[in-house]
Amino acid sequence: MDEEKQEETREAKYEEIQEKVKQGVDNAMNSTAEGLEMTADKLRRAADFLKGKNTETLKQDISQVVKKYPARTLVVGLLLGFIFGKVISR
Repeated sequence: MDEEKQEETREAKYEEIQEKVKQGVDNAMNSTAEGLEMTADKLRRAADFLKGKNTETLKQDISQVVKKYPARTLVVGLLLGFIFGKVISR
């Protein structure tokens, strides 16, 4: 009788753990899908921005952004330079 109760308890715990793992995997998949959707949306917007641009209009657009957000542009430039330097030095 005691063994039956222990077996039932083990099975209940196993099912509980199995359900928690399933929920965790489902949550991870949903989070990943949302992240991928956001990335795809940003890539679509970037592609739309670049469509029909030539180097001159791109240069003008970049100049406007630099004038509007000089501090952000400097930080982004420094970060990109740092990353590029790390990649090249390897």
